[in-house]
Amino acid sequence: MNSVNLISSFFLILFLRSNLISGFERVIIHPIANAKSLAGVASKKMYFAELNPATLLSDYQNISFTNTPSEFGLIELKSNNLILNYSTNGKIYSGSIKKFGSDIYNESNYILSFSNLIEDNIAIGLNLNFNHLQIINYSSVIEPTFDFGFVMQLNDDVTAAFVASNLNIETLNKLENEIPMIVTWGIAYQYSDKGELCFDFVKSVSDDPEIIVGFEYEIHQQITIMGGINSARSFYSSGVKINWENLDFSFSINQHLILGSTNSFAISYNLQ
Repeated sequence: MNSVNLISSFFLILFLRSNLISGFERVIIHPIANAKSLAGVASKKMYFAELNPATLLSDYQNISFTNTPSEFGLIELKSNNLILNYSTNGKIYSGSIKKFGSDIYNESNYILSFSNLIEDNIAIGLNLNFNHLQIINYSSVIEPTFDFGFVMQLNDDVTAAFVASNLNIETLNKLENEIPMIVTWGIAYQYSDKGELCFDFVKSVSDDPEIIVGFEYEIHQQITIMGGINSARSFYSSGVKINWENLDFSFSINQHLILGSTNSFAISYNLQ
């Protein structure tokens, strides 16, 4: 890559990240979450600590590997994610490692998470995040952040959740930029044993509110389809999960109205 392309790629990456709510936040998680446009903090069908450290699921043990070859056609914005969940006695311990970016700009996010089912209908959770950002020939910083999550079963079909992310609002040293605090409220409606509809409202201290709607439906015992739309990020999404014995294969596509599409793939092994 020559110097002109290197500089152009650098500024394009910064532009995209700033316009997709930049900096150690909800960008690419897992195809099941991506397919719902990142809706689902109150979901009883899935659990990803980056969305909500708390869950009402009590038996959830798996290991997942996620790959996003590029974002909007740019291999400079590729990412990989490894997630491990282990549950015992109503508690879930989770860890994940996410690598994002390229040789000139990269982010790493390490998460340790704990969810505790207080009663059958209430759970709280905590995340400890270690965020590492590196821009070649400029800066390399590591910052910790904390997240808190709460979820409650309101009735047989409806759950509600609240999440506060980046509670300590760290500053990225000489980058002179804060990791903003994000607050999310969510409602999930289990309209059948096979389906769920999620409504999330997301507000960052530095960005406009997001209203997200996502759904999933099991069309076959081994096939689940998903979809979603996000008001602030100007994209809609869809995806599919295929189960084969203890393995889940999932795929999602996020279509931005201007920038194009982003595809994600994952394979998960269920340990139960």
